Amino acid sequence: MLPLLPAVHSNFIFLKADFPNLYSLGAEAELLVHTDPAAALMKLRLFGEKLVDQLFAEHQLPALTENTQHRRLEELRRARLQSGAAAPVKGKRGRKAKAEPTPLFE
Repeated sequence: MLPLLPAVHSNFIFLKADFPNLYSLGAEAELLVHTDPAAALMKLRLFGEKLVDQLFAEHQLPALTENTQHRRLEELRRARLQSGAAAPVKGKRGRKAKAEPTPLFE
């Protein structure tokens, strides 16, 4: 992992103080997105895995026998730490959009 990157234009700056590892992975992905998209996707996959690790640790969830990312996301949902559906989308004028968002996981 690279050392902490400058926070000049990162969308992940809000993570820097409390979660420097997540910040670093997100910022690295941003830097790589145009020059090496495959590496950027790998950084984002690692970001997602580390985020789930953080949630499991903070909420003292037990280790799983089947310790896959999919299974861990299912466990977060079961523990009600992950939303099952997206929030309603508002249109440009603040009205509810015509198309309803679909649930993220079913």
